Amino acid sequence: MGTGKRKQGTDRELDQLVAERTRELEERCAALERRGLRLKESVRELKRSCYRYWSLYNWSPVGYLAVDHELRIAELNMAAARLLGARRSDLVGSSLERLLNSDNRERLQESFSNCMKNKHDEVEVQVTLQENQYLYVQIFCEPYHMHGKPSTLYRMAIIDISKLKEAESKLHRLNRLYALLSATGKAIVHNADRKELFEEICRIAVEQGGFTKACIGWLDNETGIVSSVATAGVRNEELCICFNESLYSPGPIAAAIRDGRHYVSNDCLRDPNTAYRHSTCGQYGIRASAVFALTRAGAPVGAFSLAAGEYGYFDPQMVDLLDQMVADISFALEHMEQEDRRREAEVALQRETLEKLHAVVELRRKEQLLLNQSRQAAMGELLGNIAHHWRQPLNVIALIIQDLDLQFDQGVTREYLAASTRKAMQVILQLSQTINDFRDFFRPDHTRSLFRLNDAVARTMSLVEASFRNFQFSTSVSSEEDIFVNGYQHEFSQVLLNIMLNARDAFAERRVTDPKLEIHLFREGEWCVVTVVDNAGGIPEDILPLIFDPYFTTKGPDRGSGIGLYMAKTIIENNMNGRLTVTNTGQGAEFRIELPA
Repeated sequence: MGTGKRKQGTDRELDQLVAERTRELEERCAALERRGLRLKESVRELKRSCYRYWSLYNWSPVGYLAVDHELRIAELNMAAARLLGARRSDLVGSSLERLLNSDNRERLQESFSNCMKNKHDEVEVQVTLQENQYLYVQIFCEPYHMHGKPSTLYRMAIIDISKLKEAESKLHRLNRLYALLSATGKAIVHNADRKELFEEICRIAVEQGGFTKACIGWLDNETGIVSSVATAGVRNEELCICFNESLYSPGPIAAAIRDGRHYVSNDCLRDPNTAYRHSTCGQYGIRASAVFALTRAGAPVGAFSLAAGEYGYFDPQMVDLLDQMVADISFALEHMEQEDRRREAEVALQRETLEKLHAVVELRRKEQLLLNQSRQAAMGELLGNIAHHWRQPLNVIALIIQDLDLQFDQGVTREYLAASTRKAMQVILQLSQTINDFRDFFRPDHTRSLFRLNDAVARTMSLVEASFRNFQFSTSVSSEEDIFVNGYQHEFSQVLLNIMLNARDAFAERRVTDPKLEIHLFREGEWCVVTVVDNAGGIPEDILPLIFDPYFTTKGPDRGSGIGLYMAKTIIENNMNGRLTVTNTGQGAEFRIELPA
């Protein structure tokens, strides 16, 4: 019984121990199950993370590569394959260098050499994708460490910088283009010759604008041929778009001129309009070209062509700026044409002015000749009047001398001799005064002066008084008041003398029975008037308008020169700002002299 109780007690302990161990096992199984669930979740999360990082790795805009020491690609992501333009399977195991030309290959090798020396390095290279397709990339390279230990692979990151390069290139081209525009403006200002301007613009386009070729052609309207007048850049005339090209050809120059605007070819090697130059452009590296029509007064007169070494070089913004530059050149051409016309007009005006000057000089010479002839004629009149004035005094002197001869035989007293001498000296003094009067009368005036018309008329009358008396002419002078004028007294007296002598000649020619000459002086408003009226029958109406013309005379060549009245009118109207006219009265002619008061 005791043994049974012990056995029963042992079974309970065993059952209790089994129960405890079962509970522990259940707890551990539950814990393992929870741990397994967590592990499964961790695995699923790890897979999700791997997929996310795999996606980020492959679809990142940055290409990642792993290369060995010979630049063979060991691993790359999808972005790198996409950038390099090939499938991943085709790129793995291939050399990165095969995608580069010689220049870029050397640059990459130099950068990779630094990387192999445990240095971080970067380089910019151009990758060739296909024919005429390129990609600018920036490559970052560094040694690859695995668990803190160096690896035989090297990591590379590739970034596409084509757009950045394109923007930089565009900005660079625009900067050069703005420099070209500025320099062209200065050239337009400083060059007045068309050919020199064209040569300067072409030189600037190549040196500052960065173009491979620049050419300007001029249109011959008769032949329709556009010939090169200025060029710069590549020394091959075949590259000059406007070199001996017909306006009626399908080429770009003809298209630009016909449309009156520009023609752009951003791919010269494939443009059908430039087919005749494909081989030459390819040989000299020309890839794009543009032709701009030059106009003058709205009509095309030539073309300006530019060539570049890059496909797609002429973007819309550049074309707009070049259009503005060509518009400035066209404006300069129009201005030059206007300047040429102005210079031609100036030359014509100078020629006309010179001819007129020669005519004026010739007219002055003829006037001087007329004046000399007039003075010579007046001198003849002077000598005649001196003869009339001297005839009577000389007779008196002759009688005195004859009387002394007669009285000498009868015994001349000293008182009689002295009286005769005084009388002779008085007559001689009278003759001397006559000489002075005539000399002063024909002396020219050099300056205007205020003189009394009454005195001038009286003095002139005194000179012809003796001559008129011999012909038994009646003369009279009437004046209401003293009249003063500002002018040339001697010249006025010569005019009055000429009119009076013409009246005397008319009296003698027509044998007037009772010749009369009347001179009237009076004021009429702002004018001082002198009229000379005769009764010699007047002037025929058909020759009245010609009476003041030079060399016109009714006296015949042996008695008149026809310059007296012409010079009289010239003196009164040109020298004294007056008027000289003639009209017929009932019995004769009336000459009217009007002078400003």
